[in-house]
Amino acid sequence: MRVLLTTWGSRGDVEPLAGLAVALRELGAEVRVCAPPDEEFAALLERVGVPLVPLGPSVRSVVTGERPDAFRLAAALVAARFDTLTAAAEECDALLATGLMPAGARDVAARVAELGIGAAHEGSTPTVDSLSAALITALTPETRARARAVADTIRADGATVAAKQLLDAANRKSRP
Repeated sequence: MRVLLTTWGSRGDVEPLAGLAVALRELGAEVRVCAPPDEEFAALLERVGVPLVPLGPSVRSVVTGERPDAFRLAAALVAARFDTLTAAAEECDALLATGLMPAGARDVAARVAELGIGAAHEGSTPTVDSLSAALITALTPETRARARAVADTIRADGATVAAKQLLDAANRKSRP
């Protein structure tokens, strides 16, 4: 099974996909990660033996350079997303998109489905209100205290569980 994982964002967006890619590979999948071409992301993925498909401008160039026009940047990212994802998703059995700019992933998945490959999109799109509510809750002292109290009980095999679920879902979709 061939899987494409994609994101555009910071290390906090890319690193979890690197872990998921390793878990998927251990389960027999061929995996690539489509992410910003920052040197640190390329090095991270190279260390774990996962190919990087460069997507859009580097995050570092966006955040350290002259402040970009947000509308132009968004348009450039969306265009890169469509062009890069369409090419990278060819011959893939599954596409998982996450991060700051999931634009294009649903359309690419639909095109992949038109070609006879199983595709699905699950989950809702976050809104400003839902993200604001989540942050307000996450930043309260009570929430931090609860997080500290349960930190030792949290499963550490999340990437493996997620990899198995992704492969199972892709296999179900590809069966006639």
